[in-house]
Amino acid sequence: MLKKKRLAVIPILLLCIVLVLVAMTLPGYGQSTTGKVTLRLGHDLAANSYYDQQMQRFAKLVAAKVGDEVEIVIFAGGALGKGPEMTEDVMAGTLDLQLSAPAHLSAIWPKVGGLDLPFVLDTWDRGLAIVTGRPGAYLSEGLKREAGVHVLGWVPLGRRVVISKTPVKSLADFKGLKIRVAASEVYVKTMKALGAVPNNIAWVELYQALQTGATDAGEGPPDILYASKFFEVAKHVTKSWHFATYGTIIMNEKKFNSLSKKAQPALIDAAKTIQLETHAAKASQEAEGLNKLSQAGCTIHDIDVAQLQKAVSGVWDNFAAKYNTGDLIQQIKQIQ
Repeated sequence: MLKKKRLAVIPILLLCIVLVLVAMTLPGYGQSTTGKVTLRLGHDLAANSYYDQQMQRFAKLVAAKVGDEVEIVIFAGGALGKGPEMTEDVMAGTLDLQLSAPAHLSAIWPKVGGLDLPFVLDTWDRGLAIVTGRPGAYLSEGLKREAGVHVLGWVPLGRRVVISKTPVKSLADFKGLKIRVAASEVYVKTMKALGAVPNNIAWVELYQALQTGATDAGEGPPDILYASKFFEVAKHVTKSWHFATYGTIIMNEKKFNSLSKKAQPALIDAAKTIQLETHAAKASQEAEGLNKLSQAGCTIHDIDVAQLQKAVSGVWDNFAAKYNTGDLIQQIKQIQ
């Protein structure tokens, strides 16, 4: 009799297991009993900088659409790690969101480096057309497939200039110049083509590296260079405009899919708003950044950009051949 009772319990146990497994696949599994989801977003730019403020605005735009259902908490200045580390954390699901960059993502899927090719952009209107057109869609789908991240939006960080301890006014001045660049194959090969010696120092460590002489120069968008106070340790800025850098608001794909049907479009819409606002503001920010650097005591130098473009022309061809990105590069070139 006891044996029969035990046998009768087995189907019930099996049914319970099946129900638990089904529940684990449903959106919202693992959320608090209140239904509120807290998401962490990390970036390595300065706290209270324009981009930190835009990420705060992104969080508020989401909250305005979903109320208390989703709270996004922003961690600035590399508080959760260096840029590449945070990108890996988003992939692993230990960090929910990041304002990342192609330089970080290209280490995982090299084709993203197509956005970082030297002198790829001359205007941000063209940049917006690229990231919202076929090239952007191609890269977003590839990152979802290859890295397990969902691209919510593309945020222009700016065209990059050189900030250095000694003047850089010609191609010859790049020869032997120790310059910090992100750990991107495109960045490294571009600087080598110019004759410089690239080194991979974390962005959050660049100030000290310039101060101690561990590097001679860095590079970045002028407004971000100013916000990071590099003018205190390097007094020369060169308008080389060699790269046009995008930030990418990425989210762990599984985490995104776990959100409600109300929350998912709220994040996408908020990211699109930030995408449009930053594109519209970028050109004036670049000019303002240069002006602030000048007022802070930096000497602003012009340089023969055409000469630089000629020196790095092989970087495009090598990238296309190595990663079979001829179609992507052609799509980028076709957008005017």
